[in-house]
Amino acid sequence: MPRLSAYQLVVISFIVLIAAGTALLSLPFAQAGARHALIDDLFQATTTTCISGLVTLDPGSRYSPLGQIILLALIQAGGLGYMTMFSAGIVLIGKRLSLRDRVDLKKTADLPEIGGLRGFLVHVAVLTVAVQAAGAIILAFFMVPELGWRRGVYHAVFHAISAFNNAGLSLWPENAVHWQRNPPVLLTLAGLVILGGLGYVVTHELFRRTTGKRPETALNSHVRLVLGTTAFLLVSGTVVFWFFESGNPRTFGGLAPADRWVNAFFASAQARTAGYSSVDLGQATPPTLLSMMALMLIGGGPGGTAGGIKVTTAVIVLAAVIATIRGARDVNLFGFKRRLGEALVRKAMVVTLVSLLVVAMSTFLLACFEQDPVL
Repeated sequence: MPRLSAYQLVVISFIVLIAAGTALLSLPFAQAGARHALIDDLFQATTTTCISGLVTLDPGSRYSPLGQIILLALIQAGGLGYMTMFSAGIVLIGKRLSLRDRVDLKKTADLPEIGGLRGFLVHVAVLTVAVQAAGAIILAFFMVPELGWRRGVYHAVFHAISAFNNAGLSLWPENAVHWQRNPPVLLTLAGLVILGGLGYVVTHELFRRTTGKRPETALNSHVRLVLGTTAFLLVSGTVVFWFFESGNPRTFGGLAPADRWVNAFFASAQARTAGYSSVDLGQATPPTLLSMMALMLIGGGPGGTAGGIKVTTAVIVLAAVIATIRGARDVNLFGFKRRLGEALVRKAMVVTLVSLLVVAMSTFLLACFEQDPVL
């Protein structure tokens, strides 16, 4: 029997996760209140595994604590990726990865190199636990006084895991609107989302530098590209959202000036990778919604918990467009004095085109079947 390719493994693993999640969420012990329709549990398992943040049922009231733990497991599996979790488990118990396993992991996790994979995977496991634990501790300081120790700690852990894995799933029916006037909570959630969305290659490199393991070397081009693009998108998104929503009484208009900036930054961080919302997006202005769509398409960094076509892909496509307009033969990366290979540019173009086609087809289907206007 031929061995499955890395891409086939990704598809099959997600299908298995979604099927298992649907089966577990449909059981009586996972539900609260009235029985769910199977389609709702299938939708929830799918969106949770694919960390989109979309819901048809309120997770806080329609799923039992055990059902919510199942959702967290799906979030963690979807955020880290099946192959990353499997390979990290092998490394942590002391076994060696074969060359084929290493190549498969590089492809499925979109890693730029294979070298030092063992240390990288250990870092992924440790970073995931450490960052989520730190985020939960910070959130607990603000949730425990309101909810009590048991519920407060539970909510803090749930939202820390959901934020770091860019799932955007909340136990509050109004999502993060509950915390729109609480900057520490919003900034903590945004920080977790950003760290998860940078990609493990970037956080691994930053960790090695901050611990003194590589203080003398410059950041490689991949890390600089992801950090620079992420910073630009965060700042520009914050300014755009603040500009168009500060005068909107249905979103930022009723907030204090400082809270407007915090909520604008929060929205900018969430739009690219997560899905939390501190305001009713249905009341946002058209320029804000269009800007959010662009950020959603771009997403975060490769090899992390974010979605989208990835910031690296977006920059490569932009560089290719500029080179074509200028009539240049080679595609060069801005500020890096590096010529991009033809295969890399072609791959970025294909990923972007396919993504746009999927969005267009999905929008068309929604327009056909939805009673409310889609556009």
